[in-house]
Amino acid sequence: PAGRYPAPFFRGARTFLHCILSDPAAATVQPTGEAGVRPFVQGCKDNSCIRRSVHHLLRAQGIQMNTNIDHAKKLARLARLARLMDSKWRLPFTNIRFGLDPLFGLIPGAGDVINLGVSTYALVEAKKLGAPNAIIIKMLGNMAIDFGLGTVPVLGDVFDMFFKSNTKNLKLLTDFLEKKIKP
Repeated sequence: PAGRYPAPFFRGARTFLHCILSDPAAATVQPTGEAGVRPFVQGCKDNSCIRRSVHHLLRAQGIQMNTNIDHAKKLARLARLARLMDSKWRLPFTNIRFGLDPLFGLIPGAGDVINLGVSTYALVEAKKLGAPNAIIIKMLGNMAIDFGLGTVPVLGDVFDMFFKSNTKNLKLLTDFLEKKIKP
């Protein structure tokens, strides 16, 4: 449920971590007699406190630290990257958001190649997170549309403002990961 954990709770990976923390295998009994994960993160005010709490919880249960937390860190990094590329700033007096993607597109030729490189990095990270080939193909399709139509002078830059391929790819990946870890 929303609002259960502090607001800065791994912003981009909130649902992903919530599923991990809700795992019954990770439940533990606190000195107060209260079961579950909530007492670990209830008093946390920032991400580092939450990461330490989750680390201690997982270590107490004998769970390898590098499995879920590394996935969450990668997902949070990809979320920050998608926001930077697609929706970091807002045009004044409108609800239109844009990022570096359309700005790089203003550089003839090289801008779209830079955007493709950033998207490729996200694709490689998705593969490392265990995304199946079907998700990878959909992500490649979004990248191809963004690159192909983004190369058109002027109209491609306008298109890049509205077609947010990195955000779409992040949504595909998070949807897959949420389905993968649900009990």
